[in-house]
Amino acid sequence: MNIYTITFCNTTNVGAALQEYALQKFLQSKGHRVKVVQYIPPFMRKGQSVWGAFLQGKHIIQSLKGFLLVPLKVNRKRKYIRFSKKYISLTTVCRNSLEIEKLEQPDIYVAGSDQIWNDELVDWDPGYFLQFHTPARKASYGASAGKDSFSDDFLCKLKEKTKDFYAISVRETALKLSLERIHVKDVELVLDPVFLLPREQYETILQKPKISSYVLLYEAEVNENCIHIARKLAKSYHLKIVQINRVNNRYHVDKLYPCVSPTEFLGLVKYADYVVTNSFHAVAVSLILERPFWVIKLKERFSRIASLLKIAELEDRVLNSSEADFGKAIDYEMVKRNLTPLKKESERYLEVVTSMNGQEKI
Repeated sequence: MNIYTITFCNTTNVGAALQEYALQKFLQSKGHRVKVVQYIPPFMRKGQSVWGAFLQGKHIIQSLKGFLLVPLKVNRKRKYIRFSKKYISLTTVCRNSLEIEKLEQPDIYVAGSDQIWNDELVDWDPGYFLQFHTPARKASYGASAGKDSFSDDFLCKLKEKTKDFYAISVRETALKLSLERIHVKDVELVLDPVFLLPREQYETILQKPKISSYVLLYEAEVNENCIHIARKLAKSYHLKIVQINRVNNRYHVDKLYPCVSPTEFLGLVKYADYVVTNSFHAVAVSLILERPFWVIKLKERFSRIASLLKIAELEDRVLNSSEADFGKAIDYEMVKRNLTPLKKESERYLEVVTSMNGQEKI
């Protein structure tokens, strides 16, 4: 079957790149011909520009800081372009939904994963809701709205925009329950695409770091508790602290990686003695690669991490202060038992969607 997936592509976000890779790789492993629609509407192109911070600076100092970051952003962009060229099969560039219609049409479009249904990010852009003319079937996989709660207006609009989908699956329990509340039928809950691939698949593409014996610190949102936990772990176990995707060494860590590729990210997680994070995909990759980790709660939009940890029965890995029993190990056999049923359901969902005769919904 010919399948096109639509998600955030050509980004320099490690989570976006890994889930894009994982969904395509999984579908290809089932014998399908899969391409990611290289969909870059104007607002995405603007956001991906390496000159963005420089051009949008409201003051001279902000513009100067933005200018100084340009070489770093160029380097990061190059790393992600190399990753994409090596691991992702893409269509030609489409800048709007009309250009998607001009592509050679597949048998089915799969929208997702990632926050493609977050109206604050995409402003209801039709491409991410598959609102274009096509004979292909339409489905979603693990689509996210990136919120903890939803207004009735949002839900009604989402229901309208996905009314011609043959199958809908989402990534968070809150969105599934909210859609069911407004009578959207048969919404399935699935795991993020990164969980579709086995640990061994990631180990074949990761880059082993040169550093060893370290705590890996990765913040999706700056939180002083992250460094407090990292320092306690480092002191307790005589480890270095490594931080990624930060330019200024505000925490005075031992090693700073201002930009890493997805394969470098995988390697840094794989070989970390501990991971301290508030990033969903850092948690997900830690689970897949079976690394010890601690989570610092986000101020907002924590539901997707909370949902994942609840399924894994690891809610106690969330810390609200620097007090914790650092000696408590994660029982990864238990984690496997907890995640396996939903992983199988996620695989079953994709199997059913990609083998449908197109006559009725799931």
